[in-house]
Amino acid sequence: MGNRRHNRLTDRAVLHCAAALRKSFEDNRAARGRHPAETVRRKKKLEPAKRDPNAPTAAILVSGYNGLGLATLIAVTQLFEGEFCNVVFIGVGEVDAALLKGPEEVHELETRMTEDLNEYCQFAADLGLHPELRAGLAPDVVVELRRLCLEVAHEFPHVVFFAGKLIFSDEIEGFIGRFLHNHTSVEIQNWLQLYGYSLVILPVRVGAGSMAIPQTSQAA
Repeated sequence: MGNRRHNRLTDRAVLHCAAALRKSFEDNRAARGRHPAETVRRKKKLEPAKRDPNAPTAAILVSGYNGLGLATLIAVTQLFEGEFCNVVFIGVGEVDAALLKGPEEVHELETRMTEDLNEYCQFAADLGLHPELRAGLAPDVVVELRRLCLEVAHEFPHVVFFAGKLIFSDEIEGFIGRFLHNHTSVEIQNWLQLYGYSLVILPVRVGAGSMAIPQTSQAA
């Protein structure tokens, strides 16, 4: 029962913060005014970068289109401003063969995952990045994530992987959140290190109806 309550609180906090994160990011970028194009972010979208597999690439692990994924993307662009040319969004949907009634439902899940990753791609393109997606379906999400990560690493040799980590303001909720939501990221992080690749886990603090991403000043 406690886990179900935790999941409901998490889903509500994450889903209701996506729009706020977009607006906050755009306002902060415009206020800094480091580049004329940033001050008219809402009026004029940036031109996406050209695809260059040899350029620095950020690969972001996401689980559907939600506030946590957006916060991770925004944190990458803020903390590593101007460092990356490409961004690849990696998402895997879990398939439970016992619950699926036929190939139509599998196709529906695959379509939904692709559409979610396309949402990230559109947002990243507006930020001037070259976006791509890698989507998969599997009964074992971790195994499929490993396969897709290696595929991306071979295609983009100068890649750094990223994932978001939910941190709850309440100490007890925070402990549960770390266990339920961050185990996969840590497992992938440890596994990628065996192959010489890095996965940076970025903290995203969730409070009562709000979500905060790490600020540039805190990254020094």
